[in-house]
Amino acid sequence: MLSGRITNRGGKPIDQSGVRLQVRLSGKSLEDTGAIATFNPKVDANGVWRQEVPPGIYRIEAEALLTYNRKGFRFDLWPTDDQPQDTEFDSRRGAVRDFVWKLSGMEPGEISPDNPLYHYGSRALVHWVELGPKTYPYETKVRWTFKPRGPMVDGLPGHTVVRDLTIRDSAILDLPTGPYTVSAEILGPHGSQRVKFVKHSCNPCAEVMDSVDIDFESDIPFRTAAPWLNAINSTTR
Repeated sequence: MLSGRITNRGGKPIDQSGVRLQVRLSGKSLEDTGAIATFNPKVDANGVWRQEVPPGIYRIEAEALLTYNRKGFRFDLWPTDDQPQDTEFDSRRGAVRDFVWKLSGMEPGEISPDNPLYHYGSRALVHWVELGPKTYPYETKVRWTFKPRGPMVDGLPGHTVVRDLTIRDSAILDLPTGPYTVSAEILGPHGSQRVKFVKHSCNPCAEVMDSVDIDFESDIPFRTAAPWLNAINSTTR
């Protein structure tokens, strides 16, 4: 028997209205080591799943599928045993594996923080627009602030995310998926200066804004991504 439970960030069963939870069991049974057996057990209203399987060695993974912003999304779920996703379990020992729907954090066992594939969070992409004769060098530090405008994709409250990067960095990784108001400031040696944004990077006459509202779109296989943040890299604009 293989079994487990799936919960949200708050430790409660996920509201399954509009969310489809899927557990994937795949492995080789001891009776036929040359074949891969696959099962998709159902998850009940309490988040519990269980599956009788032939004796064998199995991998247990889970995901949440839903429609958000009128587009389909897929989120891998975090195994609470903190073992890598591809960990194998012997069904003869009655393996139990629980999962939680996390919106950020690196997958267990991964050591590549710069790779968006290994994060449970989404990413925001930055396009620096040069609209003046003087621009900041690539090493200039920038403090990004993402303030939630409402609940996250899982229906639970979000929190303000602050990241310190440089102008050289074109992506802000591992953001919980949800609606944000984004602002940024240049952290210079003589004080900070607010970063300005434009809606369209190719239009030098576009409206200049102190902040911009974003939401996320499906971007399989790279999890999810926000529309480009068109930030002005100019000391004179």
